[in-house]
Order: sequence, then C-alpha cells, then structure tokens
Amino acid sequence: MDHELPNQELIKCVVVGDSSVGKTRLIVARATGQVMSRNLLTQTHVPSVWAIDQYHRCQQVLENSWETIDGVRVSLRLWDTFGDHEKDRRFAYNGADVIVLCFSIADPISLANVKRVWAVEINRVCPRTPVILCGTKNDLRSSDIQLLMKDRSKFSHHCSRHRLFDPKNVLMPSYGRQTAKDIGAYYYETSSYTQYGITEVFNSAIRAALIHRRHHRFLHSNLRKVQCPLLQAPYLPDKPREPHVHIPDSTFVQEIGNLLNDTSCADVVFLVQDQFIVAHKIVLIAASDTFQQLFMMDLSEQLDSKPSSSTTILPALQEASLPPPPPDSLQYINAKNKPTTQVLLSSLDSKTATMDNTCLTDSVLSSSLTNSDKLFSDPETRTKSFSLLNTIQNPLGKTLDHEAFHSILLRQTKDPITGKLLLQHYVVLKPEITPDAFRIVLEFLYKGSLSSEVSLTDVSTASKLLGIGDLTRLVVNIMNDLHYLNQPISDAFIAQRTTKLCDVFFMKGMLSDMLIKVDDGVVVTHKSILMARCDPMLAMLGGHFRESSSSEVAIEGFGKETFSALLEYLYTDSCSPLCYQEAMNVIELANFLCLPRLVVIMEDMVIKVLKETFEKSKNDKQMQKEIARVTLETINRAKLHNAHQLRLWCCHQTSMNFELVQKMKLICEVNSEDRGCLEHNRWPPVYYITEKDYYDKCLKESTCAPDPRSKKHKGCLK
Repeated sequence: MDHELPNQELIKCVVVGDSSVGKTRLIVARATGQVMSRNLLTQTHVPSVWAIDQYHRCQQVLENSWETIDGVRVSLRLWDTFGDHEKDRRFAYNGADVIVLCFSIADPISLANVKRVWAVEINRVCPRTPVILCGTKNDLRSSDIQLLMKDRSKFSHHCSRHRLFDPKNVLMPSYGRQTAKDIGAYYYETSSYTQYGITEVFNSAIRAALIHRRHHRFLHSNLRKVQCPLLQAPYLPDKPREPHVHIPDSTFVQEIGNLLNDTSCADVVFLVQDQFIVAHKIVLIAASDTFQQLFMMDLSEQLDSKPSSSTTILPALQEASLPPPPPDSLQYINAKNKPTTQVLLSSLDSKTATMDNTCLTDSVLSSSLTNSDKLFSDPETRTKSFSLLNTIQNPLGKTLDHEAFHSILLRQTKDPITGKLLLQHYVVLKPEITPDAFRIVLEFLYKGSLSSEVSLTDVSTASKLLGIGDLTRLVVNIMNDLHYLNQPISDAFIAQRTTKLCDVFFMKGMLSDMLIKVDDGVVVTHKSILMARCDPMLAMLGGHFRESSSSEVAIEGFGKETFSALLEYLYTDSCSPLCYQEAMNVIELANFLCLPRLVVIMEDMVIKVLKETFEKSKNDKQMQKEIARVTLETINRAKLHNAHQLRLWCCHQTSMNFELVQKMKLICEVNSEDRGCLEHNRWPPVYYITEKDYYDKCLKESTCAPDPRSKKHKGCLK
C-alpha cells in the first residue's frame, strides 16, 4: 500500500451566498483563470448561475479543474447557485464534498445572513459537509472609493440586489473570522479584481474535502499527507497612487490677444489711409523687429518742440486740458462693415473753421476711441471730416524712409482714464496698406493666428511691407490650401514673442509705466500686462479705485523676489525654479491676486523640491523627521491659500510615513479633519497591522505546538 500510485479524486464544491456577493465572479475566476477588469466588475449586476456543464463543453475549463494538492491529483468541480433565499438548492447540495459560503465584506447584511439563513440551511441539508466561509470583494477595503463610485453604473451601486453600497459599511476581517468561528468554518477572503485569495480558498476547500474523505478511506495511503486548510496570510494592499498635479490649460495667448480690443492702455496711434487704429508698443516690439526699430528711434527732440501748423496736427500739453466736445457733435468713420477701433471726429463749428491751423486735441482723440461703426448721415459733416483728414495727411513729425511708414511723432498726452501724462507715438502708414489688412496684421501680432476673412492679397502686401515673414508664410500657405503647415509657424512665432517679452520688458524693464512697492523695494512693470493677465489688477487699475490714477501701487506682505516670480509668470506664462519658501510665498501671492494656474505651477514646483529632498534623505533619519515636520506644516499653509493639490500630495506623503509622524507626536498639530483623513489613508492600514500580528501569532503557535500524531501511547514500547 505504501508504494501504490496516488488515485485521482473528484471534488464537488458548492458555492452559496446572498445575491450579488460575487459567487459567479469567484467561480469564473477559478474555473477559467480569467482576470476581471475594473470595467467588467463595475457593470450592472445581472443575476446569473454559472452552468456546471461548462466542464463538458469547454476544454479549458476542464483542464483548469485539475490540481495537485499535497501529492493528490484532484479535479475540482464547482457548482454555482441562486442567492435567493426561497430557492430550492437541494439538487446542488446532493453529494457535495465541501461548501464555500460567500458574503461581501461591503455588505454587513450578507454576513448576518450567514448565521441566520445559510448556516441553518447547510446544517439541515448536509450537516457533516465541511464549510469554508469566504469574504468576497476584498479590494473594496483599500480602493479609491470616490473613483469607484464614479466608474460604477447606476444599478451596480447595489452591494446586494436591493441594498445600496455604503463605504462606511466595509467590514474588517475580525468580523468574518468571528462568524466563521461561530459556525465552525475556516475563514478566507478573496477578490476577483486583484486575484487575492482565489487559489487559497479553493485549495483549502479541496484539503477540507480530502480530510473529510480520509475518515472514510483511512486505508488509502494517497490521503495520508493531506494537510489541514492553511492559514491565509493577510492582504497588504498596494501603496495608494501618488496624487498627480493637473496644471490647467494656458490662457496666455488669449489674454495677450484680448489687448487688441482694449484701448485703455494703448500708447500708439496709427493713421491708415482715413482711419485711426490704436495698439500697444509692448506687444508690437515683442512681435516684430520692424516695430522695434520704429519705436526705439530717438525722438526726444520732438518733446521739446512746440506744435505748428506745418509740422504737427497734435496740441501742446496746455491744449490737452480742453474739454471734449459734446457727444452730439461726434461722428464716426465707416470701416467698410468691419468692427474696428476708430477715432471720433468733432464736427467743425464756425469758430474752429476760421482758425489758421486745424488741430485734433488729445482730449478729443482719447475720448473718441471706440469700436462702433456708423456712417456719416450728414453730408456737410462728412465733407468737413474728410477735409480734416486731408489736413492730417501733411508730414507728421519725422518723415521716414520706409516702405510702410510715412512719418512718426512722439508726444506727451493725458491718459483719458487716469489723467496722468504718458508718451504716445503717432504713426502715419503709407497708402499701400489698407485699414482692413493692417487690422489683420495686428490680429496676427497679438494672437499669432488668422481668423478674419479679408483679401489675402492686401494682407500679403501689408506683411511684406512691414517685414513680417511669419505672416507672409501663413498667407502663402492659405492661398495654396496648406493650412496644416500654419500651426507650427504660429507656435514658433508665439514662443519667439514670449522670449522677447521676457528679455526686453521683464528683465530690462524697457518702457515700464508702473511701479509696484513691496516690503523690501520697488518693482517696475507694465500696466497693460498687469491688466491683461490679472483680473484684480484690471479692476483696480481700470476702475474707480485710487490706484487707477496713480503710477505706483503698494502691495504689502511680499518681497521683491516673490513679486518678480509673479511678473515672470505674467510675461512668459512660466516660472524659474524657486526654493521651497519662495515657492510657498508665490502661492500666497498668486492666491491673493486670483491666479489659479500660477498656484498650481507653484504646487508642482514645491512637490518636486520635496521629492528631491526625500530622495536625498533616505538614509538620514534626522532629515526624514525634519521633512515630515515641514510636510505637516505645508498641509495647513496649502489649505489656507487654496493649494488643494499640494495639500492632497502632502496628506498622501504623510499617510505613507504615518508611523514616523506618530512617533514624533506631530499628528496633534494637524486639524481634526485632516487628521481623520491621514488616519484613514495611512499605509500600511491599521487592519493589516492587526491581521499581521494575528497571523504571526498563529503561525508561531502552530510551529511550536507538537504534532499530535508523534505522541506515544502509554502502552507503546520505546
């Protein structure tokens, strides 16, 4: 008998339990070896029974049923059952070698039904059959519940057919172990998603069935080496994923493009044929070398000259204080059905018509910039207005030898909103450039793209005369129906313009018109950039606040380095690397000025700095303690300044090192809400530590305990 070959055994395993606790998923995972995806597991639950005839129809299922346990070749046949309590399952219990009784760890009622319903039914139908208690859906104990609830369909939120899933009801292993002890069963946990425990629970079911069978076949040597069901090692969940910092999409190009429709900070006026068009020197210089050469010309002598009828059409400073004409006397110049920024011209009264030199006052020019388009309804007014335009065609300021520019004039004028003096350029373009084409040129310089419909021939002519090669290439591509080639050109143009904004205006402060007073000094900047990129600055500088009429703004509580980092973002949409403390200061300033994207950029920078510090301090326990303290402080500061992604990352990092923080007694420095979050998300989880201690204790006891079969009877000879 000792040398006989082991026999093959056939084990019938019946799986029972409440509806939707995961019986069919568990059977399919064992019978087919299929790994369940999260999408499959979160689909709407459809009650079903896995058919036993799969062993006859599917060769793979039959092959997977064979297993060698403790030297015994076994074919495990799984029987699925309905979870409805009123169903008759006696056909399935008949001839069962082992029963796997399932409940969901996310459904306390299904665990209560183990003792109330299923244990009673099993004891009535097959009282001597061994039972394995199995807690399914083990992964729900450590899953991201918010993400899981988002993925699940409407009806799969039910942990049973009529019971909603509640994350607070997830059971700890001790509850299942106690219930297993009460009904005299072995306890295991499984997950069809992580594949945890599937092999252990069915191998233990096979062992329990073979041991029970050994009592009836004590003469068969092939069952002598079968062990009792083994103790299941506790499940250590994977470390939670580190929160990913999501940086919002950039609005830099759009905000700079919005300056095209904002005339409040305009400091250059173009006369194109019979129309006035305003723009911003800072954008034009950054976008085009041609405009840079134009506006960088030395025109200082013009500031000392007095206006005369032969050289200028603009008033001296003493004339700029004249009140504007009444609105009823203002008329608009038509722009061929295109909405543009134009100048309101006053109709000339009899007194003005008799003057020797006709001039357009600064107050009229400033107050007349508008986007409206109307036709001259009065023929007499139309005649007088065009007479005025003809007068303006006289040489203006300095005559230029250029293909596109006729003349340029630099004068001090009053800002229509603030009333303070500013330097303004007046440029007359040659008649080869049409107003509509020039507006398209400005649109490209501001936005880096073309959207308006206009004669491409005129635009091509204007771009060539102005020396804007990128725009010329865009127009050629559009004419040749090669639109797909334009995006790289636009991206390169915007990148080049951004670099120039940084080098010329941010770094050197050229043409700056605004001073920001901070705690340790003064920072120079440009009003147009502040108003375009920052809504609070737009409201403060363009509204009725005191700061709108001043060239200086005081912002207390911040230093020059902090505000310079903010300005670098406003000019370039990016920031240079900063140390931890300065990055946190920028977060505070960005939150104060309502710049959420800058807050996120600084959050990402702080996280990178902390990560690098973590990597360097792996072997330095004292440094690790200091980093843990800084991380806890960052949680409170991040919450105060709306740095939510930084707060989540710091909470995650603290949870991963919870034991260290607990030993340092720093957890008391965190508010109760964050403390509860840290304790809930700590890794390893509390339940795992408890289960690991219990597992080690049981393993030690089983190792130290003597084997009952090795004890000598009193009557045995030595």
